[in-house]
Amino acid sequence: MQTAKTEFLIPPSKFFKHQQWVQNFIKDHPEYKVFANDELESWKDLRPLGENQLSQEYLLEIPKTKQGTILFTSGTTGNPKAVFTDISSISQQCTSLRNLWEYTEEDRLLHVLPTHHIHGLSNCLLTPLTAGSAIEFISQPFNAHKVLHRISQPPSVDFPPITMFHGVPTMYSAFISAYESYDSFQKEKVAKGLKGLRVAVCGSAALPVPIAKKWEEITGTLPLERYGMTETGMVFSNSLDPSLRKLGSVGYPMPGVHAHLVDPNDRLIMVSNVPGKLVVRWHSESQLFHKYWNDIKATNRARVKPEQVARRAIQKIEDGKVIMKTMKLKRGDQAVRQKVKDHWFRTGDMAVRGEDGEYYMLGRESVDILKVAGHLTSALEIEREILSLPEISEVAVVGVKSQKFGDIPHAIVALKPEYAAKLNLTSDKEVEGKEYKRELINSLRKRMREKLSEEKLPRRWIITDAIPRNAMGKVNKKLLLADERFFPKVNKDKRTAGLDGASSSDTAEEVDEAGEHKGQHEEGDHEPNHDDTKPEANQ
Repeated sequence: MQTAKTEFLIPPSKFFKHQQWVQNFIKDHPEYKVFANDELESWKDLRPLGENQLSQEYLLEIPKTKQGTILFTSGTTGNPKAVFTDISSISQQCTSLRNLWEYTEEDRLLHVLPTHHIHGLSNCLLTPLTAGSAIEFISQPFNAHKVLHRISQPPSVDFPPITMFHGVPTMYSAFISAYESYDSFQKEKVAKGLKGLRVAVCGSAALPVPIAKKWEEITGTLPLERYGMTETGMVFSNSLDPSLRKLGSVGYPMPGVHAHLVDPNDRLIMVSNVPGKLVVRWHSESQLFHKYWNDIKATNRARVKPEQVARRAIQKIEDGKVIMKTMKLKRGDQAVRQKVKDHWFRTGDMAVRGEDGEYYMLGRESVDILKVAGHLTSALEIEREILSLPEISEVAVVGVKSQKFGDIPHAIVALKPEYAAKLNLTSDKEVEGKEYKRELINSLRKRMREKLSEEKLPRRWIITDAIPRNAMGKVNKKLLLADERFFPKVNKDKRTAGLDGASSSDTAEEVDEAGEHKGQHEEGDHEPNHDDTKPEANQ
């Protein structure tokens, strides 16, 4: 509310459920005006105020350049920022999506996402409306069984067939869990309904490869993965043609979107298979946002100076040496001149470009890129491999700081119901419970050693009932690291002094690298045993 500089707060009633919050708010912020009335049930009850001279100051004509939306980012790596996108950019986003994903008046989209996020607003509401598509909302909170039931309903006048679905990875995971709980008759019915979808889109977070493969096994096609941000709209998308989609990739740049990877010095990376920071061209006619509302410093920090991107580029890498290319400004070379003229937006994400120009996301630079004993490691890569294990339903890999070894990977995992049930059954029997947990973790670790190099192996495994997520299914890893259920305060001084680890609690059970259950008395760091014959990650 401070960012938005709210002048009026209008709760539905002075006796509404957040009464105490409002009282505290009034006390802490006397500059705000708060209206509350028992008769105030909806916005229409305020309309008569427009007849008062007092309210005329709020009926000013707003120029088109200042018309648009203000959506807040998820805040998974910091405080949420207010993103102002003007009408022109929103229109371009809708036009681009409508053309690429071929929305038509024949489509019926089942809407299950929050409309205060770009995915739920632009992709699932504004764009289909511009195409004349029908939108059917389903009651919240999200229920996988209810959604699958609706999609698999036989077409009728009351229930027209659903042709499009947009979701996040946790929803697709829930669909698969629900599907596996059905009998053969239900499975056949649900599979038929899912195969009837013209397209199933997944975004807002990385879709684990095991989930994508299972979805393909059920429906015959991979979900259409895409990548976008509140600030940029959609940047990458896989093809509408299922045969052209690439597993694990978010696809190719959207029409009219110019995206590049840069190194730590903001130099263009022209070669494939080299990780870099993702930047998107930011100019007056792009579909990107206009600014962070009331935060000029954050807006400026998000810009890359144009000459840094345009003048020098990494053309190739030979024998570990970076070969640079100088981009000269030639007369008539409009493309290069445009690069110098425009600013670029720092997305904060790391990615790698494949041989065919497709992009693969490595995660947020601030929380998903770990530096383990000098090796750069993607937490998302570790998570994808852990999710391939049949016992695991959820995982979040975080890096716990160590003065000796940098970021020490820790895996917070939730078990699938059958394994969680067995763990709960043995938890009352101390010896048996510890033995089962030890055997389980050792088994998980043994299989991970076959897939991951030494520096990528988690040094701690923390078992919990569920991993906290926001409305879009995203995990705030900074909050996880601050969560005392996983990392009690008693260990924070140890971690900053060079010791790692977390202790068990009522809701989280933790096992160290040796498979031993750990209490609040931790051992020291476990140094990654690197094999000199293995190639180092790109620095």
